[in-house]
Amino acid sequence: MTTKVSGPALVSSATQELVITFPDNRLLIDLCGEFDKNLSQVEENTNIQIVRRGNELTLIGEQQSISNAQNALKTMYDRLENGKALLSPCLLYTSPSPRDS
Repeated sequence: MTTKVSGPALVSSATQELVITFPDNRLLIDLCGEFDKNLSQVEENTNIQIVRRGNELTLIGEQQSISNAQNALKTMYDRLENGKALLSPCLLYTSPSPRDS
């Protein structure tokens, strides 16, 4: 996966921002899910805000939460790039199964 990450920019004393650029818009559509439901699940599970614009996602929140969300999104995107089914975002916070390798 070739994502471009810029930031983090300081938004407030505890809140930061990270912009992730995804190279394949078709995969990004699948990553986001119908009506952005996958992004909503990542937001709820990591306590961050995700703003979608074009092929970029901006993650806004505390640094550790942003890192967790970034890892989840990367795992989801990598699965799509490899032609694998997308797991529910809430399942991405556990160790990967050996059969997924």
